[in-house]
Amino acid sequence: MKPWTAAEERRAIRAARDGLSLAEIAEDHGRTKQAIATRLTEWGGWKRIAGFEEEAKTWFHQWQNGASWSTISASSGMSRSMVTLRVKRWCERQGVPLQRSAEAERQARSGAQRRRRRRERMAS
Repeated sequence: MKPWTAAEERRAIRAARDGLSLAEIAEDHGRTKQAIATRLTEWGGWKRIAGFEEEAKTWFHQWQNGASWSTISASSGMSRSMVTLRVKRWCERQGVPLQRSAEAERQARSGAQRRRRRRERMAS
């Protein structure tokens, strides 16, 4: 893991403010999307950047419709904890409760139960 220089950090922040996606910023800097998101989170400015807001909103709606945090994390290329943190913060700022519909919750639970049974069968 290479250390961040002040100039590189400023370029990443500027790029995020200009609306570049995490993937584009990561490619420009030769770092992972997770590293870029973490750095911007530490800086505290990511919540003011429109692209991050839109991404968190999209993840929230995916989760609300029954997707698991792990599935969303895998498709975004970010850690599960970073995805959930950003969605929770988005919900707080929007005043939206972090909850699913009863149908989406049933769907998510049945998927989790199927995965658990599959793992148990494979282990035996």
